[in-house]
Amino acid sequence: MRRRAVIAVALAALLAGCVGPDRRPDRPTAAEVERRQRLGAEAQEAIERHDLPRALAILDRLAAEAPRSAEVHHRYGLALAAAGRLGEAEAQQRRALELDKDYVDAMVALAEALDRLGRPGDALKQLDGAIELDPRRLDAQLAAGRVLEALGRPDDALAAYFRALEVEPSSTPALLRVATIQLARDRPDQALARLDQVVEQAPDDPEARFRRGQAYLALRQPARAVGELEFAARRLPDRPDVFYHLALALDAAHRRPEALRAAERAERLAPDSAATRSLSRRLRR
Repeated sequence: MRRRAVIAVALAALLAGCVGPDRRPDRPTAAEVERRQRLGAEAQEAIERHDLPRALAILDRLAAEAPRSAEVHHRYGLALAAAGRLGEAEAQQRRALELDKDYVDAMVALAEALDRLGRPGDALKQLDGAIELDPRRLDAQLAAGRVLEALGRPDDALAAYFRALEVEPSSTPALLRVATIQLARDRPDQALARLDQVVEQAPDDPEARFRRGQAYLALRQPARAVGELEFAARRLPDRPDVFYHLALALDAAHRRPEALRAAERAERLAPDSAATRSLSRRLRR
């Protein structure tokens, strides 16, 4: 849904004729501009109807109409990525960058496609280029943090998230990732301060509530931990880690029958997990 909204906003720029001369060296005639605006309107309507195949067909025509428009290739790439056609999305973003080597939007979109294709090293190179051109680009800093985490570089990831917070101090994605890394480093008090900020802004965010439950559990506040983890479990019913921590919190709160049920749920969701099996056995004694 979020991806479709991004594409729709971008198409609005096309409809308004905001593809500047640096993005469109082919200098279309007035009739060509009118045709492209009409096609863009049709694509936007298709996206709003959640008809991504129709939108893609129209964007394909737009790309044919304006083969030297970096903007059109970029937008087409976004739509292809939303449809899961990542190889084609990569090709469109690379074409956009051939036409405009400093097109930061295309760099970030290309990095996202590469990351989803399982090529985090290549993704990071694109993000480094985007950040060099625009250090205050929030989405690039956040994406760099995620890729660095995937590469097993938590210190560098943390630095990227802190740079994101310099750009936007209330960024909930950055706050949540910083808190998650701090929890992994056994710093629950620091994590809790940031998680409180996230929950204040997004009280229904199940991931934030899960992480806050973990922080309360580490700080030996089981009653508060149970409340947070029960909320997360209702919203994330397929997450074994949520039920595992809920079982720990219920056990710490001296609610063993409920703890056992949560542990058994975690074990069903992750039957190969030694930790969940061990917890279930202990609670059955």
